Amino acid sequence: MAKESSFQHANEEINILISEVKARTGWSDDKMAEIIGVGKQTLRNKRTEKKLYTLSFVSIMNLARMVGYTIKIEKKDVYL
Repeated sequence: MAKESSFQHANEEINILISEVKARTGWSDDKMAEIIGVGKQTLRNKRTEKKLYTLSFVSIMNLARMVGYTIKIEKKDVYL
């Protein structure tokens, strides 16, 4: 079995967030898509298909906030 990439892992974590929001709110895909700012078909495809669909960072932050996560962005000491 191939090793899971970080993108695949992140994709699974986002699917968990979507499932948690649906469980806590009882919202349909249409309602959740409207609230997080994506098309309803995008969200439906993201949740039901095994393909790696992307969501904007803002949409992911909105999902995380809905289930109680705090997102903190920290700057690293990086020299360019």
